[in-house]
Amino acid sequence: MKKLNFSVLGQQLLASIFITAAVSSVAMAQSIGPLAGEDGDVAENPVRFGDEPVGSSSITQSLSNAIVQFNSVACQAGGITTENQYLRRFLLTPDHGINTPFAVSSVDFGIELFQPGAPGPCAGNPINVNIYSIPTGAPLTYANMTLVETASADLVGAPPLSIANIPTPDAGSVDPSSDDLVVEIATCDHNGTGSGGREFIGSNPNGQTGPSFIAASACGIPNPIDLAAIGFPGMHVVMTVFGELGAAEPRATFAVNKDFDDNNPASVEVTISCNTGLPLQQTTTIEEGDGVVFVVVDYESGAMDCTITETVPAGYTANYFDGSVNSATSCEIAGVVHGGAYSCGITNTLDQVEVEVTKQWIDENPQFNSINIADAFWSCSNVSPVCPDGFLDPCTSGNLEFFGDLDTQSFFVYPDWNGGTTCSITEVLLPDGGVETDDGDCQGLVLFPGQGASCTIVNTRLYEGIPTLSQYGLAILALLMLGVGFVAVRRFV
Repeated sequence: MKKLNFSVLGQQLLASIFITAAVSSVAMAQSIGPLAGEDGDVAENPVRFGDEPVGSSSITQSLSNAIVQFNSVACQAGGITTENQYLRRFLLTPDHGINTPFAVSSVDFGIELFQPGAPGPCAGNPINVNIYSIPTGAPLTYANMTLVETASADLVGAPPLSIANIPTPDAGSVDPSSDDLVVEIATCDHNGTGSGGREFIGSNPNGQTGPSFIAASACGIPNPIDLAAIGFPGMHVVMTVFGELGAAEPRATFAVNKDFDDNNPASVEVTISCNTGLPLQQTTTIEEGDGVVFVVVDYESGAMDCTITETVPAGYTANYFDGSVNSATSCEIAGVVHGGAYSCGITNTLDQVEVEVTKQWIDENPQFNSINIADAFWSCSNVSPVCPDGFLDPCTSGNLEFFGDLDTQSFFVYPDWNGGTTCSITEVLLPDGGVETDDGDCQGLVLFPGQGASCTIVNTRLYEGIPTLSQYGLAILALLMLGVGFVAVRRFV
């Protein structure tokens, strides 16, 4: 951690500050508020301590570098500050005319009061400067921000109403063609550590070209929020960012969008693979209605070919559309040029799943041949809404007909991803008697996309000494008996 050296003036000013003893403030409620006081001093030209700014270019949203005492607020309890993050978001191209990557070299920020506490993790008033990139237009949340670089320093002896500079020599660049720059000043948690210190960033009410933000989890603000939105419109954080402009590198972007025709929220892996450029391959996970933008650099214009594919989820068929061509296998983008912007839409269509039903007859006396014909009725509930319910393609119910002692028939269902589709098969027995009811496993089958099922309807035909004929056997026997009766009548007439 870098330690800053301060001037004699800074040390004299520090000596005049009363150092609050370490106290435990666990029982005190945290709230956003200013340092106690009225009619504070104003430093129109704040004293600088530490290093001079580093960087050939600078950007700021502050209309004035004046620091006004008692103007800044912080999350605190009993005057002891918690961890606070103060942020500014810079729209590099529209607000500052920067069209090439911008690498932060150092950051100036104002100090209203940095009062150290007792020995411990916050004793030296440690400060973190975090450099983030965030996609242009994305909400200002930590989930949307990517950390580019962080730098730390102990602000021991920092005089009040002054300007500090923290170098960030290893900061990567932020590309304004796709991202905004976010700079954050994060203070130590004096309240949580019991150090008894206080840290209030420098600000003024003299105007700004962009909002000042604060985040403080201890006060219920886990993500940055505009200070004006929480009742402090006059707190304009004093901040200037110094950096270097880089040359715009050749790049191409590939926007990929995802859709399930049944609105399944499942995550799917999407990959771009190219024959040249950097990186050669990228993989990410996206969901229904979601998207991703792949970026490829360092390639010869017109010489790069890229392929975009997904890991197709079970039970679905993929369709890829690159803006002009539909494909069942991939989006193919050939001859990618510098600055090219391409798209690939991936739609997953739900497939039917098969349910196989086997009808099994068990004869107690195998020597009797039976004509085994049977019908069954299937029905399903919670079928996917994509099901084209119609006469030629029934979705929820239908009939099966079996022939022979061991016959298998199938029906097809569009299963619902949300809770699954439940199907049952009920047989229709012929009234020939002597048949046990179904002893199979065809009730309550649960189906999901890509997961069909199979079951068996089992019936046993009983023979209790005298064979039991089927309805066809009974009909033949009746005819035979009728014929014998006719012969007897003729004989005795």
